[in-house]
Amino acid sequence: MPGQSVSQHETLLLSKAYIHEPIPVAAFLPAMRKVFLALDRGELQNPSVGHLKGDGGGVHVKAAAGVERFGKIVVKMNANFPGNPARGLPTIQGVVALFDARSGELLALMDSIEITARRTAAVSALAAQHLARAGSDRLGMIGCGMQALYHLEALRGAFALSHVACADVDQRRASEFARQAQSLGLSVEVATTAAECARTADIVVTCTPSTAPILHRADIAPGCFIAAVGTDSPGKNELAPDLMAAALVVPDDLAQALEMGDTHHAVRAGAMTPESIHAELRALVSGRAAGRTSPDQLFVFDSTGMAIEDLAAADLVLAHAVRDQDAVRFAFDAGM
Repeated sequence: MPGQSVSQHETLLLSKAYIHEPIPVAAFLPAMRKVFLALDRGELQNPSVGHLKGDGGGVHVKAAAGVERFGKIVVKMNANFPGNPARGLPTIQGVVALFDARSGELLALMDSIEITARRTAAVSALAAQHLARAGSDRLGMIGCGMQALYHLEALRGAFALSHVACADVDQRRASEFARQAQSLGLSVEVATTAAECARTADIVVTCTPSTAPILHRADIAPGCFIAAVGTDSPGKNELAPDLMAAALVVPDDLAQALEMGDTHHAVRAGAMTPESIHAELRALVSGRAAGRTSPDQLFVFDSTGMAIEDLAAADLVLAHAVRDQDAVRFAFDAGM
């Protein structure tokens, strides 16, 4: 059944704070599982990503449609400007627009930062459930910005984490993340390098804006699971080709990963071919492909971020907001 709708001619305007408060991070994991199952059944449209270059950054546009499953179309426009923190601005700014798939009505405009952070962390946890060792309790977090906290919360919901190592080029950011992880009762270590952070981890998350590899094969222990989250545009690169070649690689979407993921860089370097990937995430979720079958397997989840994830996350938020009389509503055609 498609999700609920707002009344005719009204658009919900949902801020980052509004999305953050009422819906727990744990609610996004089952939503991601369902949307990848729907993708595997061929029920969704997920066209290629559009990239527009700016001065020192750019905007990417992602869209997806689920006419029967959701009754919605989503379009997300995200601006990514890595130099923004020096200006006192967030690196990523953007908006998610949710439309009725049958009437074209604009149902909601939502802050994209919160939607992106929630769904990205939930998808990493979903991949980890299939690809990480069941007893994984040591997390390596490389890049300690906003995504790091959401990943910590999502992965704590899926694994009995006891220890977190973290690293960031900004030592203050790493220290703040460590403080927050300690407040959750975890043992925490602030590493000086990405390699040091990853070396003894069961699960590694990379969420940096790096344009050159920060991890190589020699940095990773056998049996590790890596969620490579930061390489979400063609110019970014976190994992070296030798690491990708040694791993069983699972992209969220192969076509997209060949354009903008760490898979893209490994294939260009001749370290792997499109045919050498293990499987796409949708095949693991549906059971068409096997996940981990031995403790020493090294897995990389190449997470480039799919619009179907935004569709599922936005629909989850909308279902709450339409029942909330305090949610902000706006009529764009008022006065006509």
